[in-house]
Parts: sequence; structure tokens; C-alpha cells
Amino acid sequence: MKKLMAFGLIALLAFAPAAALGAKKKGARQEMSGDVALATPYPTDGTCFSRLARTTALASDGAINGVVGFTFDVDPKTAGKKFQLHAVGGGDDVDLDLVYYANLGSVDDPNAAPAFMAYETREPGGETGKVPAGMTKAIVCMSAGTQASFHYMAGKGIK
Repeated sequence: MKKLMAFGLIALLAFAPAAALGAKKKGARQEMSGDVALATPYPTDGTCFSRLARTTALASDGAINGVVGFTFDVDPKTAGKKFQLHAVGGGDDVDLDLVYYANLGSVDDPNAAPAFMAYETREPGGETGKVPAGMTKAIVCMSAGTQASFHYMAGKGIK
């Protein structure tokens, strides 16, 4: 009986790593759709003025969303994964930017910017890149155009 138990234990240890290697890990995926009503170009370089959207979200405790920017939570499981932001409405001139934030900061000091990573190409459409690690919030804002709709995808097999 002891030999049988020993053989079973050896077999279990021998095949367990192979089974673990064969197991597929589910990839994280996040999708978000929304609207941005007004463009807020920064006067000096034409990128969107994301601080306006961030301050609005802070002051309204998230109740105002989609006027000068659209704020959403970032799935931490998508960090390091590719993302795509597509403009899906609002005309041919719509230029959407995407700004990731570690947090939105404080309503007590909205001018103090938390850590962020901005994707701001100056061309119609949206943005592509990789979701930066440590970012918990994202703001989609518009530097050109009006009444834009968007679709954001990050993670496993974006298309």
C-alpha cells in the first residue's frame, strides 16, 4: 500500500507541472463606449485640456460625464496590454485624446496633477498604445470636433 501511495504521489508531482503549463490563462479585456460633447483644445499646443474634464469629474463627484470629457475606471488587469480608442461619431474632424491617471487628485487642490500618461496625436480619429501600469482612471477628451462618440478597447485580442 505504501508503494502504491508513493507511486501515486510521484505521478502527481510529475504531471502537475505539465497540467499547469497546459492551462490557459484568461486574458483581461475592457471595453467602454461614451460621448464627448465639446472640444477643449489647450491654447498652446492643441491637445485636449484634460484637466478641465478631471476637475469637472472631481467637483461633481463623477455626476457630470461626457460634456468636456468622459472619465472611466481602468481595469488594472489590462496594464501593459494594447488599447485602441476609436471615434465612432461626430464628423470627420473629430480628434480624440486619451489620458490615463494614477488617480483624479483632490477637489481641495484640483491644480495639483497626479501622475498621468497622455496619448495625444494631432490627427482625426482616436489613439492607440499600451495601457500604462499603475493608472486607475482614464479620460477621453476631444481637441477638435463636436458631439463625438467613442469606443475604447484594451486587452486580449483588441480589434
